[in-house]
Amino acid sequence: MASTPETVVSVNSLWKVYGDNPDFALSDEYVNTSKSDLQNNIGLVLALKDVSLEIYRGETFVVMGLSGSGKSTLVRCLNGLIDPTSGEIDILGRNLSDISDNELTQLRRSSIAMVFQHYALFPHLSVMENTAWGLEIQGVRRRDRNQRAQEKLNLVGLQGWEDSYPVELSGGMMQRVGLARALTLEPEILLMDEPFSGLDPLIRREMQDELLGLKESLRSEQNPTTIVFITHDLDEALKLGDRIAIMNGGEVVQLDTPDQIVLNPANEYVASFTEGVQSQTVLTAGDMAVSYGGTARPGNSPEEVLQVALANNCCSNVQITDDAQRFKGVVTVDIAIKALEAGAASVEEYVASPTTFNVGDTYNDVLPSVLAHPSCLPVVGENGELVGVIDSTSLASTWDPDASETPYELDPIVREGIEQILGKRSDGTES
Repeated sequence: MASTPETVVSVNSLWKVYGDNPDFALSDEYVNTSKSDLQNNIGLVLALKDVSLEIYRGETFVVMGLSGSGKSTLVRCLNGLIDPTSGEIDILGRNLSDISDNELTQLRRSSIAMVFQHYALFPHLSVMENTAWGLEIQGVRRRDRNQRAQEKLNLVGLQGWEDSYPVELSGGMMQRVGLARALTLEPEILLMDEPFSGLDPLIRREMQDELLGLKESLRSEQNPTTIVFITHDLDEALKLGDRIAIMNGGEVVQLDTPDQIVLNPANEYVASFTEGVQSQTVLTAGDMAVSYGGTARPGNSPEEVLQVALANNCCSNVQITDDAQRFKGVVTVDIAIKALEAGAASVEEYVASPTTFNVGDTYNDVLPSVLAHPSCLPVVGENGELVGVIDSTSLASTWDPDASETPYELDPIVREGIEQILGKRSDGTES
């Protein structure tokens, strides 16, 4: 059973309104007024409207929207750079409205780091000095701060550039320095405000791939860093995000996983973004897996394994799990029959290890193996539990809405042979 995720950021009914008497926007008369009408009628600029959300430890939470949607205002509220008009923000158990300026400064220095769009590097400092700058502000000794900075520079692929200056670096390299500088603080929360939007497309893709690899490294830590990533690019959001909040007019109009954003857009605005996006680009093996039904155990007899094959009526593989449903391997029908003929008491020594998918594997990860194997292949969860199976039939349903999601049935001749071996007719009577 999956554990309940730990909330590190909680936003409750957050409003930000610019102009004289901003509380008017929250009154009964104007609370449902659109952003444009509010500005035209009473001269107030609505940046955030009743935003509520939670962000979990270790996830990459993407906030996406066009210019003026409120996404950058939201991220600046999260670290106290902008004071909201109304609502509450809880960061790591601290309510930002209840802490002093000194406490907020300490929170930023110790727990929250930010990567900006335009690098924000000091031109007179070397790469090493820029990277270690935050630790210098904290009073960390030079040897210790340089050691931590070197670790992060290695992590983002900048080893060998420590003594260089920003003017000597490309745009992508400067952004890597900014990222290393933030990571050197070892923050619990990393805020990234459109960090790649100023890069050319090739470097941008490289930085996205870099962040994906970095995300896996951060997740392996005891307290993995949570990333809040701001972007106006849907492709970037779908590629990087564990969950995506789409904003429009200061409101969150949909908060969901990438696949649900594409497959089930909440309204026409979201649908206009996702139009033309292939569902295969966001589906994972976990999304494509179909339920397998009953499984067998390593200690089961060949007869019991064959009975499971009949009961499931799909594939020629019987999935083998332990009592906690953790996947152990497969026994094909043919092998189970041979084990029966050999007089084996159990199938334990006949269990084989097939190609196996993890729930997070992509469509492109899955496709070659499915096409190369005539039977269904298992999908396992984070704890090794059997989630389901995929075969060519169930895979086809991801791009053909008329295709069946059910894996192909056990061949009738094979079924009849099993029934005969087990001493039963197709109607269940003893032979």
